[in-house]
Amino acid sequence: MARGLDALARSELLEIDPGEVLFDEPMSARTGIGIGGPADAFVRVRDVESLRGLLAWCRRSRARALVMGEGAGLLVADAGIGVVIALGEAFGVIESSPAGGDAPEGDAGGKVSAPGEARVRAGAGARLADVLAFGRERGLSGLEALAGLPGTVGGALAMGAGGRGGGLPTAVASVTWLTTRGRLEEVPREALDFGAGGLAVPEGHVIVAAELLLRPSSPERVGAAMEAAAARRAGSEPKGVRAAGGVFRDPAMGEPAGEVIERLGLRGIRIRGARISEVHGNWVVNEGGATARDVLLLMDYVRDRARREAGVELVDALRVVGRVRR
Repeated sequence: MARGLDALARSELLEIDPGEVLFDEPMSARTGIGIGGPADAFVRVRDVESLRGLLAWCRRSRARALVMGEGAGLLVADAGIGVVIALGEAFGVIESSPAGGDAPEGDAGGKVSAPGEARVRAGAGARLADVLAFGRERGLSGLEALAGLPGTVGGALAMGAGGRGGGLPTAVASVTWLTTRGRLEEVPREALDFGAGGLAVPEGHVIVAAELLLRPSSPERVGAAMEAAAARRAGSEPKGVRAAGGVFRDPAMGEPAGEVIERLGLRGIRIRGARISEVHGNWVVNEGGATARDVLLLMDYVRDRARREAGVELVDALRVVGRVRR
């Protein structure tokens, strides 16, 4: 699809009324690192029905669509991107889920919790911080290692947030997604494919909710564990700057990616406006005016040094999207 939406496409998009629509929206304002060209359209959908209609319009119009959370692990190309979809308030609901009862379309039946487990259903647009607060208030344990991480439930699942510290996937009982045929499908954990790069979501499907299995504890114990995890994370993150963390995935064995980068003496190196943080080797900082190309060149340089000098093959974790010119 050519860059931008013509007048007819814009009119059609407004006519289906999926929610808030912003044309030519700068993605630099929507990502943690503060980089990115314009989205042809940035759409915050109201609910599942609005999402269903928007995705159908994108298919008819051959418009490339990206569903994003808070943009913490996203690098948008300088040349921009097509249609970006954000999930509205209806996707932010967090609630205790009964052990049995009606199941969404496509599910085989009721659900049974094992003794000592509690089920929580969270929309894909729910902020991780809000899910953690929900668990803390009710004394539900299992997600404390995520304290201090930005993002949403859907984004965390797709990106495998948490790493070695115990990510959201460890608590997942099922995931509900909207299929390319417009059906809601709940998929049990045993049928899901979680890898180092996050949940494998079929092309064109969109995560709308997840059911989590948590363990009863006490608000005091859950709170203390969350505060400890948040403090550890805060001590190794740059402050007061636009930045992206977890740029490379930690190898399954051996040193974490950040330690490899630091051992090579690469903290603080820069290419124009992009710099490897002095605080943590696996963070890239936007020093002001950095472009996606700056970040990509810096990543290429670090990856090459790690391969040649440490024998380590670093794999990108930062998700690069849009009209990339490398």
